[in-house]
Amino acid sequence: MNQQRASSPPARQRRTTQLLLAAVGLAGLVLSVFVLGPPTTGLPLDPTSVAPDGVRGVVELLEALEVDVTIDAEPPPTVGARAWLPVDALDADSREAWATWVEQGGHLVVSDPTSELHDLPRLGSDQLVGRADRRADCDRFADLGAIRQGDWQGLEVPAGAQGCFPVGQEEGAWLVQLDRGAGRLTVLGSTEPFTNTLLDAADNAVLAAALLGPAPGERLVVIPRPSKPAETGGLLALIPTGVWQLLALLVLALLLAVVWQGRRDGVVVAESLPPVLPSAELARSLAGLLQRAGDRADTAERLRRDHRRRATAALGLSTALDPAALVHEVGRRTAVARDDAEVALLPGAVHDDADLVEVAAAGHRLHRDLLRPAERDLTEN
Repeated sequence: MNQQRASSPPARQRRTTQLLLAAVGLAGLVLSVFVLGPPTTGLPLDPTSVAPDGVRGVVELLEALEVDVTIDAEPPPTVGARAWLPVDALDADSREAWATWVEQGGHLVVSDPTSELHDLPRLGSDQLVGRADRRADCDRFADLGAIRQGDWQGLEVPAGAQGCFPVGQEEGAWLVQLDRGAGRLTVLGSTEPFTNTLLDAADNAVLAAALLGPAPGERLVVIPRPSKPAETGGLLALIPTGVWQLLALLVLALLLAVVWQGRRDGVVVAESLPPVLPSAELARSLAGLLQRAGDRADTAERLRRDHRRRATAALGLSTALDPAALVHEVGRRTAVARDDAEVALLPGAVHDDADLVEVAAAGHRLHRDLLRPAERDLTEN
């Protein structure tokens, strides 16, 4: 008890260790909040989202340039306005309405290369990693500087259309302008330059103003994506992003709790193992139990079983050999006296302690002469 108390750390040291671990856990929790960041507002490419992947910055930029910006999923009643579709999540009826509006003279900018509002084949990207600056290399934006992004997706430029920002070796372009009826359709390979993250990079903001609001007083309709996720997203798509962040924090808290419960304070306390009794002491203890039991026959049989086991092992015989046959083999092969072999190996009655002592003494002489060959074998040799 005194040794365990001396090996255990003081109470003050334990409290200090616990406070230190609590501080580390709290710091990890706060760090995880900073790593995960605040919950995003709105969906990606949403005109009302201030998240890094939102496009609220374009709306505020154009409003600062005195452009009349409205967010509406329906085409305006007049064709003198412009419209911008950051991501095509429209249903079939809405898509048909916007296609008709363009045919009647509207100007629609589609920055979703997968949109069904155009039939331009995609050529892929030649930007393997990172972001790059590229110039328009076309008359439409001759005075525009470089545009910076990493998603340089190429589109095929059909006959009669104008392509800007060349991509790849197949004469593809990231920006394609073509006429549709009385109106115009501008298709972009991506919306990345107009996101809140990259809007202030290079001349991205200049391109946004030139495409979407070239002059004060212009009217722009930004087509939002539906607030509800598509049905193909399954049940997981219905879970808000903040719920996943909360689950991540709960998992982190669980891991910290596991570490807290698995801690070990202070030095290792050595366990005192049970004492190991010497073989002689164990033999004396067993003999004392047998003496108190008073069963001489059982004790004698225990001795004889041990004698038979040692004799068969020494002579290489089977343990299933009959005791009488074993006595015969011992007498034939060794110099053990037959009387000693019979008393030590054959079952027999034990009337008093003297008979029991004789069984033990005969066994001792048996083991002494067990490996000595018989006298007749020596004579024959």
